[in-house]
Amino acid sequence: MIKRLLTLMAATALAMATPLSASAAPTTQQSYASLAARWWIWAGSQPVPTNPLVDKTGKDCANGQTGNTWFLAGVSGGGNVSRTCTVPAGSDLFFPLINIVDVEAKSDNVTPGAVRKILAGLDVKKGSSNLTVTLDGKEIGPNVIQYEESPFFAVTLPQHNIFSSPAGVYDPCADNGYYALIRGTTPGEHTLKFTGAYEGTLFKFSINATYHLTITG
Repeated sequence: MIKRLLTLMAATALAMATPLSASAAPTTQQSYASLAARWWIWAGSQPVPTNPLVDKTGKDCANGQTGNTWFLAGVSGGGNVSRTCTVPAGSDLFFPLINIVDVEAKSDNVTPGAVRKILAGLDVKKGSSNLTVTLDGKEIGPNVIQYEESPFFAVTLPQHNIFSSPAGVYDPCADNGYYALIRGTTPGEHTLKFTGAYEGTLFKFSINATYHLTITG
């Protein structure tokens, strides 16, 4: 059975002191869960050479973006990163603070229940700590950060994918994690910084990241 667990973190930001967001009210946990599945399909479908998750500068930030929701990537396995990213005004930003995924090959016939059991054993809720975000030097409140458990989804992995797995369709897949959603970004230059940590029975990591965002008009 092929299993790949990938731990990722990404930025969260809410315009409270500066006009980054036109509307940043939290939505339901279900909408976060659905977006989390889409986030993984976006992240998993791109090969390593141009995948935003392993991009060290932000040059690949726009890869694979479609529609009104703009996904921000985290850092695979944790660590330090500084990225510069240009985002269209009015986009909704969605990204994980901490997320863990289980990706299963269709040919292995792994049941959805087994996937849930694997993720439950990693206990993202219990293992997460030190989740901090600042926007333009001001700390952001936690009200837009929500824990979710995604619905099951399928992802088509390309050659040279982030899981180092054979190319093909993987199903069932699911994740658990903390995500944030910002609705309707407005033009401007902003710096957001974030930290976090996860410690479980199988592995642990921490992150310190900076995003230099240009929201275009």
